[in-house]
Amino acid sequence: MDDSLFKIMISKQQQKELRERCLPLFIVNSIPDCIQLIDKFISAYLDIVVKHNYDPVSTRAEADSRIAFQMFVTKALSIKKILQGVEYDDGNNHLNRIIDPTILITLIRNMFESLCAFELVYVLPNSADKKLVAHNLYQIAGMKYRQRFAYDGMKPEHQLKLDSEKEDIEECTKEIKDTALYNSLDSKNKSIIENAIRNKNFQIFIDKDNKVKQYGWGDIPLLYGVKLSFFRNLYTYFSLNAHPSYISILQFKDMFKKDNPEFVQLAVTGMKSCFVFLSICLADYIRLFPQVMKTYESFSIEDQILLNFHNRLARGEEYSISDKWKLLD
Repeated sequence: MDDSLFKIMISKQQQKELRERCLPLFIVNSIPDCIQLIDKFISAYLDIVVKHNYDPVSTRAEADSRIAFQMFVTKALSIKKILQGVEYDDGNNHLNRIIDPTILITLIRNMFESLCAFELVYVLPNSADKKLVAHNLYQIAGMKYRQRFAYDGMKPEHQLKLDSEKEDIEECTKEIKDTALYNSLDSKNKSIIENAIRNKNFQIFIDKDNKVKQYGWGDIPLLYGVKLSFFRNLYTYFSLNAHPSYISILQFKDMFKKDNPEFVQLAVTGMKSCFVFLSICLADYIRLFPQVMKTYESFSIEDQILLNFHNRLARGEEYSISDKWKLLD
């Protein structure tokens, strides 16, 4: 329970006005509504980044989680740019202002994957050893993929970088295998971690019973509390539209009709998922760094409710950042 809620007194008229301001941005049924709401997230994220940039951290993983959070700002700014649409006129040919949903959904899918990585690596591990294993698997996967850039005759400074990262991979692997957690696992669970190291895969979760399991992108949201059933197939939907699949061609063919501009509704539908990702990331960043709560509470009551709404919608009241939404009852 958020005790500060009961220190806030608003009149019936203020409550009515608050509902009227919030409702359109709960529903987000238009592009202007989407732009207005993403602006609120961008402003809030930037405020948090600026005010907490120099807060102390105790581990490399905590420092990296800050960078991951900052990356959501540029993702949101890029998405806003796409929402504003593109047009073209070279004097001979003219293209009316449109939004290309296939580009928008590609960016939203990237945000989805980024949130899943953020949760698996920084939020979900509930012990020091689990955090170390998750973060080291993440580092190993990235650095092993970069080893593919090695070729004969490459610049010496690039070769030195790859050689240094090869040593880092070995050190990260050793750190994992030196943990009490790893050494307590049976051969089956150890082999899952070893396969993850070998195959450059960090999509691993170790549960409360220390059972290790590998997850696909579409299954990861269940781990961080998402209850909405449509999330099961959300990643498939993103991929069908983001990739040059036949389905994307079928949809593109019909989405720009003058009498039925389907691209608008497709963009709005995609943005509703985007707001869930931004809202969950904000809520869990505050869980990671409780001092950020003070900054969140400095936002207007309206913004606090709006920034939390899609998180609460997707995961339930137990994940709510605060109880300010009860002021609408």
